[in-house]
Amino acid sequence: MSAKLQIRMPDASCTQEDMKKYGYKWEGMLPIQDKAVARFILKTTANLYALYSDDSESLIEDESRIDDWNGLFGVDADEWRAYIMMGFAEGTEKNSDMVIQRHIRGTDYLFTLSDDEESEIYNSRLLEITKTNIIIYFECEELMFSNHEITDEDIRKIALLVINRYDDLNVPYWDNVRSAITDYANTHNITVVLDGDKMEEKTMIPVPASEGDYEEFEVLGQNALFSNYRIDRSTIPDGLYAYDLRDSCNGIACELKDHITVNHFGTVIVKNPIDGAENGISLTEDDTCFFGTQSTIDEFLDRSEEEDNQPEP
Repeated sequence: MSAKLQIRMPDASCTQEDMKKYGYKWEGMLPIQDKAVARFILKTTANLYALYSDDSESLIEDESRIDDWNGLFGVDADEWRAYIMMGFAEGTEKNSDMVIQRHIRGTDYLFTLSDDEESEIYNSRLLEITKTNIIIYFECEELMFSNHEITDEDIRKIALLVINRYDDLNVPYWDNVRSAITDYANTHNITVVLDGDKMEEKTMIPVPASEGDYEEFEVLGQNALFSNYRIDRSTIPDGLYAYDLRDSCNGIACELKDHITVNHFGTVIVKNPIDGAENGISLTEDDTCFFGTQSTIDEFLDRSEEEDNQPEP
Protein backbone atom coordinates (compact mmCIF):
# COMPACT_ATOMS: atom_id res chain seq x y z
CA MET A 1 0.00 0.00 0.00
CA SER A 2 1.31 3.45 -0.84
CA ALA A 3 0.38 6.88 0.35
CA LYS A 4 0.22 10.43 -0.92
CA LEU A 5 0.87 13.22 1.54
CA GLN A 6 -1.77 15.94 1.57
CA ILE A 7 -1.68 19.28 3.38
CA ARG A 8 -4.93 20.55 4.82
CA MET A 9 -6.00 24.18 4.80
CA PRO A 10 -5.13 25.71 8.20
CA ASP A 11 -8.79 26.62 8.75
CA ALA A 12 -11.25 24.20 7.15
CA SER A 13 -14.14 26.57 7.87
CA CYS A 14 -12.83 29.16 5.39
CA THR A 15 -12.01 28.59 1.72
CA GLN A 16 -10.16 30.66 -0.84
CA GLU A 17 -13.50 31.33 -2.51
CA ASP A 18 -14.69 32.87 0.77
CA MET A 19 -11.50 34.95 0.82
CA LYS A 20 -12.10 36.23 -2.71
CA LYS A 21 -15.68 37.18 -1.88
CA TYR A 22 -14.28 39.03 1.13
CA GLY A 23 -12.17 41.10 -1.26
CA TYR A 24 -8.71 39.54 -0.98
CA LYS A 25 -7.72 37.94 -4.29
CA TRP A 26 -4.16 36.58 -4.09
CA GLU A 27 -4.26 32.78 -4.34
CA GLY A 28 -0.89 32.43 -2.61
CA MET A 29 -2.57 33.26 0.71
CA LEU A 30 -4.52 30.70 2.77
CA PRO A 31 -7.46 32.27 4.63
CA ILE A 32 -8.22 31.88 8.35
CA GLN A 33 -11.26 33.11 10.25
CA ASP A 34 -10.95 31.06 13.45
CA LYS A 35 -8.94 33.13 15.96
CA ALA A 36 -7.75 29.98 17.74
CA VAL A 37 -6.13 28.86 14.48
CA ALA A 38 -4.65 32.34 14.02
CA ARG A 39 -3.06 32.14 17.48
CA PHE A 40 -1.58 28.76 16.57
CA ILE A 41 -0.12 30.12 13.32
CA LEU A 42 1.46 33.03 15.20
CA LYS A 43 3.53 30.51 17.21
CA THR A 44 4.86 28.75 14.10
CA THR A 45 7.64 29.72 11.69
CA ALA A 46 5.00 30.92 9.19
CA ASN A 47 3.95 34.58 9.18
CA LEU A 48 0.38 35.56 10.08
CA TYR A 49 -1.35 38.41 8.27
CA ALA A 50 -4.48 40.52 8.68
CA LEU A 51 -6.28 40.50 5.31
CA TYR A 52 -8.17 43.56 4.08
CA SER A 53 -11.07 43.77 1.67
CA ASP A 54 -9.05 46.11 -0.60
CA ASP A 55 -6.76 43.17 -1.49
CA SER A 56 -3.94 44.21 0.87
CA GLU A 57 -2.54 42.72 4.05
CA SER A 58 -0.41 43.59 7.09
CA LEU A 59 1.88 41.43 9.21
CA ILE A 60 0.62 40.46 12.69
CA GLU A 61 3.42 40.18 15.26
CA ASP A 62 1.48 40.46 18.53
CA GLU A 63 -1.34 38.26 19.80
CA SER A 64 -3.34 41.29 20.95
CA ARG A 65 -3.92 42.19 17.30
CA ILE A 66 -5.66 38.87 16.78
CA ASP A 67 -8.26 39.75 19.42
CA ASP A 68 -8.72 43.26 17.99
CA TRP A 69 -9.10 42.18 14.34
CA ASN A 70 -12.57 41.21 13.13
CA GLY A 71 -11.70 40.42 9.51
CA LEU A 72 -9.96 37.48 7.89
CA PHE A 73 -6.45 36.35 8.69
CA GLY A 74 -4.07 34.67 6.28
CA VAL A 75 -0.86 32.65 6.04
CA ASP A 76 1.41 32.47 3.02
CA ALA A 77 0.80 29.09 1.37
CA ASP A 78 4.51 28.39 0.77
CA GLU A 79 5.45 29.28 4.35
CA TRP A 80 2.64 27.11 5.74
CA ARG A 81 3.63 24.20 3.50
CA ALA A 82 7.30 24.53 4.56
CA TYR A 83 6.35 24.53 8.25
CA ILE A 84 4.12 21.47 7.93
CA MET A 85 6.59 19.54 5.80
CA MET A 86 9.39 20.20 8.30
CA GLY A 87 7.14 18.97 11.08
CA PHE A 88 6.33 15.90 8.98
CA ALA A 89 10.01 15.18 8.51
CA GLU A 90 10.78 15.66 12.21
CA GLY A 91 8.33 12.97 13.28
CA THR A 92 7.27 10.78 10.40
CA GLU A 93 5.72 7.52 11.51
CA LYS A 94 4.40 4.39 9.81
CA ASN A 95 1.36 2.56 11.04
CA SER A 96 0.68 -1.16 10.74
CA ASP A 97 -0.61 -0.71 7.19
CA MET A 98 2.63 1.05 6.23
CA VAL A 99 0.71 4.23 5.44
CA ILE A 100 2.76 7.27 6.40
CA GLN A 101 0.88 9.70 8.60
CA ARG A 102 1.70 12.44 11.05
CA HIS A 103 -0.10 14.63 13.59
CA ILE A 104 1.73 17.94 13.64
CA ARG A 105 2.19 19.32 17.17
CA GLY A 106 -1.22 18.09 18.23
CA THR A 107 -3.01 19.54 15.19
CA ASP A 108 -3.94 17.23 12.33
CA TYR A 109 -2.89 19.18 9.25
CA LEU A 110 -1.61 16.16 7.33
CA PHE A 111 -3.55 13.20 6.05
CA THR A 112 -2.87 10.38 3.63
CA LEU A 113 -4.57 8.79 0.68
CA SER A 114 -3.93 5.20 -0.37
CA ASP A 115 -3.31 5.44 -4.09
CA ASP A 116 -0.81 3.26 -5.94
CA GLU A 117 -0.84 5.62 -8.90
CA GLU A 118 0.51 8.39 -6.67
CA SER A 119 3.32 6.35 -5.11
CA GLU A 120 6.03 7.49 -7.53
CA ILE A 121 5.19 11.16 -7.00
CA TYR A 122 4.98 10.68 -3.26
CA ASN A 123 8.26 8.77 -2.98
CA SER A 124 10.04 11.35 -5.11
CA ARG A 125 8.74 14.16 -2.89
CA LEU A 126 9.71 12.31 0.28
CA LEU A 127 13.23 11.81 -1.07
CA GLU A 128 13.57 15.53 -1.88
CA ILE A 129 12.34 16.51 1.61
CA THR A 130 14.80 14.13 3.24
CA LYS A 131 17.71 15.36 1.09
CA THR A 132 16.89 18.93 2.08
CA ASN A 133 16.82 18.02 5.76
CA ILE A 134 20.21 16.30 5.49
CA ILE A 135 21.68 19.47 3.97
CA ILE A 136 20.08 21.49 6.79
CA TYR A 137 21.62 19.10 9.32
CA PHE A 138 25.09 19.48 7.83
CA GLU A 139 24.74 23.27 7.91
CA CYS A 140 23.30 23.53 11.43
CA GLU A 141 25.84 21.12 12.92
CA GLU A 142 28.65 22.71 10.84
CA LEU A 143 29.76 19.32 9.53
CA MET A 144 31.79 18.27 6.53
CA PHE A 145 33.71 15.24 5.26
CA SER A 146 37.42 15.90 5.81
CA ASN A 147 38.73 13.53 3.14
CA HIS A 148 35.87 13.60 0.65
CA GLU A 149 33.91 16.34 -1.11
CA ILE A 150 30.20 15.90 -0.46
CA THR A 151 28.25 15.32 -3.68
CA ASP A 152 24.57 15.21 -4.57
CA GLU A 153 24.92 11.44 -4.87
CA ASP A 154 26.21 11.25 -1.27
CA ILE A 155 23.18 13.22 -0.06
CA ARG A 156 20.83 10.99 -2.07
CA LYS A 157 22.29 7.77 -0.64
CA ILE A 158 22.19 9.11 2.93
CA ALA A 159 18.56 10.15 2.37
CA LEU A 160 17.68 6.63 1.25
CA LEU A 161 19.27 5.27 4.44
CA VAL A 162 17.09 7.62 6.48
CA ILE A 163 13.91 6.67 4.61
CA ASN A 164 14.62 2.94 4.91
CA ARG A 165 14.84 3.32 8.68
CA TYR A 166 11.40 4.90 9.17
CA ASP A 167 10.15 1.56 10.48
CA ASP A 168 12.09 2.06 13.74
CA LEU A 169 9.64 4.25 15.66
CA ASN A 170 11.92 4.34 18.71
CA VAL A 171 14.52 6.52 16.96
CA PRO A 172 13.82 10.30 16.77
CA TYR A 173 14.01 11.66 13.23
CA TRP A 174 17.16 13.76 13.61
CA ASP A 175 18.93 10.93 15.46
CA ASN A 176 18.07 8.80 12.44
CA VAL A 177 19.67 11.42 10.16
CA ARG A 178 22.78 11.58 12.34
CA SER A 179 23.23 7.80 12.44
CA ALA A 180 22.66 7.54 8.67
CA ILE A 181 25.44 10.09 8.05
CA THR A 182 27.74 8.25 10.45
CA ASP A 183 27.03 4.83 8.94
CA TYR A 184 27.49 6.13 5.39
CA ALA A 185 30.79 7.76 6.35
CA ASN A 186 32.06 4.62 8.08
CA THR A 187 31.11 2.40 5.13
CA HIS A 188 33.02 4.64 2.71
CA ASN A 189 36.01 5.33 5.01
CA ILE A 190 35.05 8.99 5.29
CA THR A 191 35.82 11.10 8.36
CA VAL A 192 33.12 13.47 9.63
CA VAL A 193 34.59 16.66 11.10
CA LEU A 194 33.61 20.19 12.05
CA ASP A 195 33.61 22.61 9.15
CA GLY A 196 35.91 25.59 9.72
CA ASP A 197 39.40 26.32 11.03
CA LYS A 198 39.30 23.88 13.96
CA MET A 199 38.73 20.77 11.84
CA GLU A 200 38.46 18.74 15.03
CA GLU A 201 36.56 15.49 15.26
CA LYS A 202 32.82 15.92 15.77
CA THR A 203 31.27 13.51 18.22
CA MET A 204 28.26 12.17 16.34
CA ILE A 205 27.44 9.30 18.70
CA PRO A 206 26.72 9.89 22.42
CA VAL A 207 29.61 8.97 24.73
CA PRO A 208 29.34 7.22 28.10
CA ALA A 209 28.87 9.61 31.02
CA SER A 210 32.21 8.52 32.47
CA GLU A 211 34.03 9.73 29.34
CA GLY A 212 32.60 13.26 29.22
CA ASP A 213 34.69 16.32 30.09
CA TYR A 214 32.68 18.39 32.58
CA GLU A 215 32.67 21.98 33.75
CA GLU A 216 30.76 23.23 36.77
CA PHE A 217 27.68 25.05 35.57
CA GLU A 218 24.36 26.48 36.66
CA VAL A 219 21.10 26.17 34.77
CA LEU A 220 17.68 27.48 35.85
CA GLY A 221 19.00 28.07 39.37
CA GLN A 222 20.31 24.51 39.78
CA ASN A 223 23.97 23.51 40.07
CA ALA A 224 24.97 21.27 37.20
CA LEU A 225 27.75 19.78 35.13
CA PHE A 226 28.19 20.88 31.51
CA SER A 227 29.80 18.87 28.70
CA ASN A 228 30.23 19.64 25.02
CA TYR A 229 29.64 15.95 24.33
CA ARG A 230 26.35 14.22 23.72
CA ILE A 231 26.01 11.96 26.76
CA ASP A 232 24.52 8.48 26.52
CA ARG A 233 21.49 8.64 28.82
CA SER A 234 21.69 4.94 29.66
CA THR A 235 25.06 5.53 31.37
CA ILE A 236 23.90 8.36 33.67
CA PRO A 237 24.29 7.28 37.34
CA ASP A 238 21.16 6.92 39.47
CA GLY A 239 20.20 10.18 41.12
CA LEU A 240 21.29 12.34 38.19
CA TYR A 241 19.36 13.69 35.19
CA ALA A 242 20.69 14.78 31.80
CA TYR A 243 19.30 17.36 29.38
CA ASP A 244 20.50 18.88 26.12
CA LEU A 245 20.99 22.57 25.38
CA ARG A 246 20.37 24.19 22.00
CA ASP A 247 22.72 26.80 20.54
CA SER A 248 21.08 30.00 19.33
CA CYS A 249 23.80 30.11 16.62
CA ASN A 250 25.66 32.87 18.49
CA GLY A 251 27.29 30.76 21.18
CA ILE A 252 24.49 31.14 23.74
CA ALA A 253 22.19 28.39 25.00
CA CYS A 254 18.62 29.27 24.05
CA GLU A 255 16.70 26.09 24.96
CA LEU A 256 16.85 23.14 27.38
CA LYS A 257 15.19 19.92 26.27
CA ASP A 258 15.30 16.17 26.91
CA HIS A 259 17.01 15.57 23.56
CA ILE A 260 18.30 18.04 20.97
CA THR A 261 19.90 17.13 17.66
CA VAL A 262 20.10 20.27 15.53
CA ASN A 263 22.29 23.10 16.98
CA HIS A 264 23.39 20.96 19.92
CA PHE A 265 25.17 23.28 22.41
CA GLY A 266 26.01 20.69 25.03
CA THR A 267 24.66 18.39 27.73
CA VAL A 268 23.90 19.37 31.32
CA ILE A 269 23.63 16.95 34.26
CA VAL A 270 21.64 17.92 37.35
CA LYS A 271 20.47 16.30 40.58
CA ASN A 272 16.80 17.24 40.31
CA PRO A 273 14.50 16.66 37.34
CA ILE A 274 13.48 19.78 35.40
CA ASP A 275 9.75 20.08 34.73
CA GLY A 276 8.80 20.93 31.16
CA ALA A 277 12.03 19.68 29.60
CA GLU A 278 10.16 17.13 27.48
CA ASN A 279 8.60 19.98 25.48
CA GLY A 280 11.58 22.33 25.69
CA ILE A 281 12.24 25.32 27.96
CA SER A 282 13.39 28.65 26.49
CA LEU A 283 16.51 30.08 28.13
CA THR A 284 17.97 33.56 28.45
CA GLU A 285 21.56 34.47 29.29
CA ASP A 286 20.50 34.87 32.93
CA ASP A 287 19.37 31.22 33.11
CA THR A 288 22.86 29.74 32.67
CA CYS A 289 26.30 30.37 34.13
CA PHE A 290 29.74 28.80 33.69
CA PHE A 291 31.84 28.70 36.87
CA GLY A 292 35.11 27.97 35.09
CA THR A 293 36.08 24.93 37.18
CA GLN A 294 36.31 21.29 36.15
CA SER A 295 34.57 18.42 37.92
CA THR A 296 33.85 14.73 37.52
CA ILE A 297 30.56 12.86 37.69
CA ASP A 298 31.62 11.17 40.94
CA GLU A 299 32.65 14.46 42.58
CA PHE A 300 29.37 16.05 41.58
CA LEU A 301 27.34 13.09 42.80
CA ASP A 302 29.15 12.96 46.16
CA ARG A 303 28.81 16.67 46.82
CA SER A 304 26.15 17.39 49.45
CA GLU A 305 23.15 19.63 48.83
CA GLU A 306 24.59 22.10 51.35
CA GLU A 307 27.85 22.30 49.40
CA ASP A 308 25.91 22.76 46.16
CA ASN A 309 24.05 25.71 47.65
CA GLN A 310 27.15 27.49 48.98
CA PRO A 311 27.79 30.74 47.11
CA GLU A 312 30.83 30.91 44.89
CA PRO A 313 33.77 32.85 46.43
